[in-house]
Amino acid sequence: MPSLNILQKMTNFAWGQYSDDVGKALIHLGAAGWFLSAAAQLFMIANNKNIDKKEKKFLIPQEISDGIINVVLYYTICQQIKSAGEKLLETGRIMTQNTHNVLMNMSINEMCNSRDFIKTLAEKFRFLELVVSPNPKKKLKKQNLTDFFNGAIKILKEENVPEAIKKNDLIKRVFEKYNTPELKSKQIEILETAQKSFNKYKNGVGVITAVSASVLACNLITPIARNITANYFQKNSIRKDNLKQPQKQLPVSEPVYSQPVSAVFNGFRI
Repeated sequence: MPSLNILQKMTNFAWGQYSDDVGKALIHLGAAGWFLSAAAQLFMIANNKNIDKKEKKFLIPQEISDGIINVVLYYTICQQIKSAGEKLLETGRIMTQNTHNVLMNMSINEMCNSRDFIKTLAEKFRFLELVVSPNPKKKLKKQNLTDFFNGAIKILKEENVPEAIKKNDLIKRVFEKYNTPELKSKQIEILETAQKSFNKYKNGVGVITAVSASVLACNLITPIARNITANYFQKNSIRKDNLKQPQKQLPVSEPVYSQPVSAVFNGFRI
């Protein structure tokens, strides 16, 4: 039995990975379920004594290909659809009214479009390295609205803000109205509340897209791919069986009766 310390570490790891992204947890669990299902089916076929060895040679490769198709297509389709949904949220193409109001209250006059506002500020924060990847070995993932919230809160809290950022003309114009501790504190609270609301909304959209994508993958695309591969293996198995069978030689027909040729005719040959 594993110690409580190991269980606690596993629980903490799972919470850290999936607490803010339930959609990712659903996709990973679904892919793991497909993998375990394929492994169990393969084990059953390999150890079933009632199945002929000849049939096993056909069934085992087919089950392996089915398992690979199920896992790869399920994960790929679900992840792509979920990523597309998150991109719509991060770029501001889809947002709640509350998030829109917060952005518009901070926006300066020449940026009346909320999407342009968050994109411009997020790119500036990334360029000036105000927001950085938590893992130094990995490149920072482009998340406009998330980067905007993180960068704006950092500036208002004045946490490790480089001088280049403070002197940047665009950033100065956006944040110059928060010139007292009270205004800064109030805006920090507004941004943190908006960020929590956005994360919950993003989490919910991730769940919906993950479930929708799993339905699409499991009921439409994956069965078609499985049928194509099953048909391939079936035809390939039949072709190999035909090649292994000895070809029947047709008997050479010999004349039953042959009329002898007279020696007189030989004298007329030229």
